[in-house]
Amino acid sequence: MVGDGDRDDGGTRPGYASVHAVGTSQSGSRITPLFWRNGVQYTLNAATGFDATPFSVHVSSSNNVFIAGSEESISNYSYYPVLWKNGTRQRLSTTYWGEARSAFVVGNDVYAAGYCDFQELITPVIWKNETMIPLDFSGISAWAESVYVAGNNEYAVGCMVDYFYSNYRGQAMLWENGRPLSLSAPGSRYNAYIDDFEYNKATSVHGNFVAGNVLDTYTGNFVATLWINGLPQSLTNGNFDAYASSVFVQGLDVYVAGHEYNAFDQPVARLWKNGIAQSFGNQNSVAYSVFVSGYDVFVAGIQLNTEGNWVATLWQNGIPQTLAGGANHSAAYSVFVR
Repeated sequence: MVGDGDRDDGGTRPGYASVHAVGTSQSGSRITPLFWRNGVQYTLNAATGFDATPFSVHVSSSNNVFIAGSEESISNYSYYPVLWKNGTRQRLSTTYWGEARSAFVVGNDVYAAGYCDFQELITPVIWKNETMIPLDFSGISAWAESVYVAGNNEYAVGCMVDYFYSNYRGQAMLWENGRPLSLSAPGSRYNAYIDDFEYNKATSVHGNFVAGNVLDTYTGNFVATLWINGLPQSLTNGNFDAYASSVFVQGLDVYVAGHEYNAFDQPVARLWKNGIAQSFGNQNSVAYSVFVSGYDVFVAGIQLNTEGNWVATLWQNGIPQTLAGGANHSAAYSVFVR
């Protein structure tokens, strides 16, 4: 697939950055893990008898490609966190079930974030160079969705579920150097109750910027939210469900990708730049990841085609490129440019 020093530029000019994306395609009940570089599709390997889902891609300064995900047994309920390096798959845990939801590389250190099931206790973890580090929490269960490292600070974000006055609730969480901090505000309008198995959660972190969603208890809808230094900024008004999935910071500009439902209960991909919403998908589209390189803004997600299938899509400056064939469902979950 991708080898050390290998440069398959997919038709781009030498010296130009490559656009990497990961996702899946589905045929029947089987899920195939996919990697794209400059629009060229590759299949990632999975263990025999397992499907696999890659959630996040990060390319190091030496052009090594790291992909975080999970592989799921096709015969039972077992699933394991995995990390691919240049196409070579490594399980991060062979004892505990779990998922690796995010990858990040700084210097010689390779990080992943996700969760493991420790005897039916879902626990958030960070892996640093494949060493598992459980994160502290006080609820019933918790998991990490994203990891980011800046200087000596290690950030992870996700969700913690606890039991509050006979109700389960999910709190958006930030872990800074292992120290847990709830981003949800108990007792406020944006309380942290679970609604139809959806959770208040933080989904992406870029330093002190965190993207996620919280429940507006007045309307009963989720609000796409950006936290800056722990302070929430609502990106939507709560009239319809909305979710922020990814945040990217370039200079003074903050980009958030996600989606918001319309009056017809259709998801519409959104990109917020400095809090201003931009619509760029059709009336059935979802944005999962955003990456900015120079003047170009890349968004990975899905879009419904005329055959009724969700198709992996990459938008560059709002212009869509279909990454997979439209005969089956597919998705692009993460994009990285280097």
